[in-house]
Amino acid sequence: MPAGNPAVIDALRSSLRLHWEAIEFYSAYAAWIRPQYPKLGTKYATESAEERGHAEALLDRLRFFREPGVFDHADPSVPTEGFESFLASALTMETAAAAVEEANVLLCREQGDERSALVFAELLAGSQASILEIEAATDNIREIGLDNYLAAFL
Repeated sequence: MPAGNPAVIDALRSSLRLHWEAIEFYSAYAAWIRPQYPKLGTKYATESAEERGHAEALLDRLRFFREPGVFDHADPSVPTEGFESFLASALTMETAAAAVEEANVLLCREQGDERSALVFAELLAGSQASILEIEAATDNIREIGLDNYLAAFL
């Protein structure tokens, strides 16, 4: 196993922290919203599971370098005062993650680590897809109203 570049190792760990936060964010919201909107709860539980898969990919890369993972992360602020607040928070979180992942793709390529760059590129694609989904939900709410949008998730 090759020794990892310290900058790449730091990038893997910082991204891992963001993914732990996202797992907790989506999982907490899923548990909170599920009693009122079961399908929405299931949707965000699935999102949490996808984030866990991303965290596992980062851990796999760290294991490749024989480096320990990190398990500390910022406590997510999960808004419960309204679905639109949740969407705004999710958009902020996903946009920040996409910026970090994009920077990490470039960093890994500059350091000559194309394998790690590909891991980050895959994560970036996921964040970008989430951003598009959140923006589409926001547009739908604007068009049909929040109550009509949420009725689909009962």
